[in-house]
Amino acid sequence: MTTSATVIVFGHAIWNPVDLLLALNNTTVTLLGGATIVIATLSVNVVANIMPACYDLINLMPRRLDFHRSAYLVLFLGLTFMPWLWFTQATSVFALLNIISGLLGPVTGVMLADYFVRRRQLLSLPDLYRRHGLYEGLHGWGVAAILAFLIGGFLAVIGAFVPSLALLNKLSWFVGCGVSFTLYLVFSQGGSIDKRRFLPNAPRVRHEQREYVTE
Repeated sequence: MTTSATVIVFGHAIWNPVDLLLALNNTTVTLLGGATIVIATLSVNVVANIMPACYDLINLMPRRLDFHRSAYLVLFLGLTFMPWLWFTQATSVFALLNIISGLLGPVTGVMLADYFVRRRQLLSLPDLYRRHGLYEGLHGWGVAAILAFLIGGFLAVIGAFVPSLALLNKLSWFVGCGVSFTLYLVFSQGGSIDKRRFLPNAPRVRHEQREYVTE
């Protein structure tokens, strides 16, 4: 609505809030509008970007990191990526977002395959947080999920670097989701992961089959 109003007032569309404040050329409006943009940017980044990354780092190293330390680490890592260089051209921004989308597809595919097909919507809540539980995997690693993610993610983003496979890049999310969904079911074999497929010298281990329904 605001952009449409700028066509009437200025004769052309102004979609960027900063450009709109400059076009209004009013000191009071510019100060209030600039403060609103700064507060909105900080609030969105703290809630949507910093907090989730902090908790991810804490889960990786709970003995060494707390929220304050992980927050500083996230800020440092964000600066090392130099995001201001990515916004010099619009095409680079869309290319980056497309790659991120392609990598999120395999994550979705693995989650859907595991919960709806392999687990049949049956989960043990205590084992989700228990070491050596049903979901321990291979020393805490879900080998089938990792392999499915790597292969699906590779096929999803390869089109961004190989022109002949540009069609895969246009459908990156769907390609990554579909490939990882299928491969996860193949690698997990519809049940417990056979660890001997990935560790040929590992001894035979008898897995007790249990099912739990969430209350």
